[in-house]
Amino acid sequence: SDLILIANSGRGFTIPVHLIPEKPANMSAIVESSNREKLVGMIPTHQPEKHVMFTTISGMMRRNKISELYQAAMNSNPLHPASEPLVSALKVDEDEHILLTSKNAMSLRMPVSTIRVFAGLGSEGVKGMSFKDNDEIADVYTLPDPQTDINKMLDFSQGKKIDKKNTEKLEETQNYIITITDTGCLKKTTSHAFRPSGRGGIGVATKSKTKKAGNPFKIINMEDKKTLVIQKESGKIITFDLDKIPEANRDATGEQIIPE
Repeated sequence: SDLILIANSGRGFTIPVHLIPEKPANMSAIVESSNREKLVGMIPTHQPEKHVMFTTISGMMRRNKISELYQAAMNSNPLHPASEPLVSALKVDEDEHILLTSKNAMSLRMPVSTIRVFAGLGSEGVKGMSFKDNDEIADVYTLPDPQTDINKMLDFSQGKKIDKKNTEKLEETQNYIITITDTGCLKKTTSHAFRPSGRGGIGVATKSKTKKAGNPFKIINMEDKKTLVIQKESGKIITFDLDKIPEANRDATGEQIIPE
């Protein structure tokens, strides 16, 4: 089967799976390109009725069917106008949620269904996330639908006791959001601490305002993974067992467990 490769320029390419290099460094490792393009999406084509969510650096979002994108890529047509760089092109399901994170550590969670399915590839889409000050989208992730009342979800995230049925649902749909800062602080927060909302908001803060907390340089969505591996600029590898990292509030500082 084929993959659709999507560049931050909005260009799309199709390529058989067996031709994908094991560790491509950039788009030039996969396709011929005169520009230094960055790969932001690798979409399988075996489920053409599924959707892809595009997100630009300023928070514009658009959702399209994979079948429409595949046809355009086969004909060498652009998949997105990309008047500004794309940050992400993710395969999404209707019952999932999207978590947008910004460089200034703001996060916005919304149901995928908040962004309608577009017909045609010429639009930038609609505003998914707004910003204060000089900010931009850093990463985009998918999360499972918690399948329960929002208040129960928030109570669960704060360690409050709720009924057994909802506890089981929330345990099953829980991911962990790992925040790493430039001062060496690391924290683990349940995905249920991020309240779902509509599109277009500024989101909620995911860092403490203390000097010790520093500025986040990476926010990671951990699903079933149990180990986090970080490579410092010096080349030193640091490994963490996520089960041993205590949970922290969404706006907590975290623990300085990475030596500066």
